[in-house]
Amino acid sequence: MSESIKIHARVELDSEVLENVKNRCKEIAKKKNLKMYEVDPADMVGELISKFLAEKNIIEYSKDIKNYPLILQDL
Repeated sequence: MSESIKIHARVELDSEVLENVKNRCKEIAKKKNLKMYEVDPADMVGELISKFLAEKNIIEYSKDIKNYPLILQDL
């Protein structure tokens, strides 16, 4: 497995995703007797996206030039 690094990227998400994350963070905080600010929804979104990308094999996906929409516009 290759080394992973953290990056900051702009990602377009449906507002329902953010609402779900906010609600789950509140739920987690309550179950763990934490303050809401101790379970950061922004960090949670990053973790969810990272997990999703790993499970869906982003490495192979990133190798295929057809998956790069900006490049396709110029071809």
